[in-house]
Amino acid sequence: MTIQYKNQGFTIDSTFAEEVFVCPSSGVAIVKSVKISNDAAVDALIRGSMVDFSTAFTHTFFIDTLTSDSSTNMVSNVLNLEAGDKINIQSSQGGSVIQGVISYALIDRSQENG
Repeated sequence: MTIQYKNQGFTIDSTFAEEVFVCPSSGVAIVKSVKISNDAAVDALIRGSMVDFSTAFTHTFFIDTLTSDSSTNMVSNVLNLEAGDKINIQSSQGGSVIQGVISYALIDRSQENG
């Protein structure tokens, strides 16, 4: 078992829910933060959700209005993701003005025996 600390950037291009992270099938991810910023001249309604791979249900974990030229952390504590779970983000503003970085620890179990 190995633990890898990683960052992954994302950009929201449309007003539809976009998949910004998928937990690899070889492990689990502990998401420390989902920092998101609004570089638009207007406010944006942001919705963050987690898609549970094992049940195919979508669970909303963040809804807020992000004011113009501001940023926030969408995760107040941590978000634990199992293999195949996804993070989706939807914004009322498209055009690549909503961007962010996901910081997480990937616990890789691909090297384990049994």
